[in-house]
Amino acid sequence: WYIGNCYFLAMLRWLMENSYYSTLIKTSVYKEPAIWYDGQSINIYKVLLPLGEPWAKAYTVYPEDLWKGVTWAIGIQVLEAAYMKHITWYNTIDDQTIKKADWWLPNEAMRTIGGRENIWASKELLVNDTANTLLQFDPQHDIVCVGTHYERWKTDSESYHVTNYPQYSFYYSHAYTVLQVDKTWSTVNRVMISNPHDAWKGYRIPYYVFYYGFFNVFKWKINQSTAFNQSTNHRTLLPED
Repeated sequence: WYIGNCYFLAMLRWLMENSYYSTLIKTSVYKEPAIWYDGQSINIYKVLLPLGEPWAKAYTVYPEDLWKGVTWAIGIQVLEAAYMKHITWYNTIDDQTIKKADWWLPNEAMRTIGGRENIWASKELLVNDTANTLLQFDPQHDIVCVGTHYERWKTDSESYHVTNYPQYSFYYSHAYTVLQVDKTWSTVNRVMISNPHDAWKGYRIPYYVFYYGFFNVFKWKINQSTAFNQSTNHRTLLPED
């Protein structure tokens, strides 16, 4: 099994492009001294969430909280496991935890990544209303994630082709990250997106494929200087439940 909260991963993907990512992660994720259990060394992690908050709660991530058979880095696995505990209030991760986490909205993932006090504004748009949003896109301060089409009997492991453009396909009920926008003063030409389930690779698509391929857009503006300063200052921990 895997958690696979695509909006959370999509926002992590944006954060990896940002200049303060390294500092924020280093002040939020700690590897505890290894312990010996049943003849082997066990790694335990402490994660402070929300990442961008000076008042953070510590979550403990154990080896059994991590999923097997995936290629993502251990740091991503640890962060997502802590996120699951953060939004569900469960101390263990199982099928029930995963089902509960599936119902959380993108805004909660964003607040967990950037901190509630660091988000200036957020809005949800249908994709046909996004031209101005993309024209104003600032990759250092704007987080933009796009959602694909939903069909009841389709999963995010199944894909659909964009009408009239069969060379482009996207997964159902999934989120992608907008990394860059190629534009003139009044026209969006291409959009660089990333599928967070695909080894974090980014690729460019024409705007008309973006327009027809996606359903909705979530945009947040983050106060980078505030988030950065908080991440480097002393952080007061709230106790674990």
